[in-house]
Amino acid sequence: MLSLSYILSGSAHVLIENTIYSINYINKTSEDVKVFFESNNKSKAKVVIWTEDIDHLTIEQHMKKSEAFADKDFLENIDDEKTLLAEIKNHIYLKRKAAAEVYYATNLDFVKNTLKIEDDSIAFISKYSPIVICNMSQNDVIKATNNSAVQSVHLESTERLVFSSQATNDEYANFWQTISTYPSKDMIQARNDIGATSVLNAGYDGDGIILGVLEANGVPDTTHSVFSDVANRFEIIGSRTTSEHATLVSAIMVGNYGGIAPGVSKIYCAGINTNSNESYQSLVEQMLDNNVDIINMSLSINARDFLNDG
Repeated sequence: MLSLSYILSGSAHVLIENTIYSINYINKTSEDVKVFFESNNKSKAKVVIWTEDIDHLTIEQHMKKSEAFADKDFLENIDDEKTLLAEIKNHIYLKRKAAAEVYYATNLDFVKNTLKIEDDSIAFISKYSPIVICNMSQNDVIKATNNSAVQSVHLESTERLVFSSQATNDEYANFWQTISTYPSKDMIQARNDIGATSVLNAGYDGDGIILGVLEANGVPDTTHSVFSDVANRFEIIGSRTTSEHATLVSAIMVGNYGGIAPGVSKIYCAGINTNSNESYQSLVEQMLDNNVDIINMSLSINARDFLNDG
């Protein structure tokens, strides 16, 4: 591969195999973006654009405009533990709401006025992080990477998400057999191993916590007997297709037979559908919109992709 670097119109460019690229494009785009456009240079790619993060003091200042805002002095004067925890939780929710308003306004302005992307090419604008997802041509991406606010550009693909567990049907059946009676020895042992038993014995069973469960390709079967005590606390976001893995993961967390947090007030569940245009980022943010405190994501990114990205 022959390359030649030079200055063109005031910015650095590189010539690679008779094609001119800006240095910013080379440095800021992931390998999968480059590979896509090498074979589809006339097509648009669905890309995730990470921009420079906002100053979080801006969020603090925006939050203080809320009528429900409580300053630190107020929190320091609360002696009752439950009241204090409730106020801290409310403080977190207010900050999250302020962050959503600031991030969305900032990201929308960036897409509309800086990148000048048309509405039909905008796939997702984050409310909680400095990212946007757009359908863009290679020229659009090159222009975007020349903007100093753009940190990196990656291909958006749910195909990179993989199950953290590839259990067989027999293994699932064996697991259900081991937890089919209460108390389940395996589940109790697992609780002991991670220190959850001592936490439960101290009276902390997840009461007041809103839990999120995000799975690669399905949601838990909430009609299963293992959820008889908590079935009315489940809320499904999007597709209601069930999966064994999602059911098992949820059983470990809130199931009748030794779940580690059986007292949670709500469980929001979502399954990422690889055939859908809805990104996992969108599902996460829908959970945050519902004040989810903890999100369990039993999935991972194919490490090979990141190694290839250099």
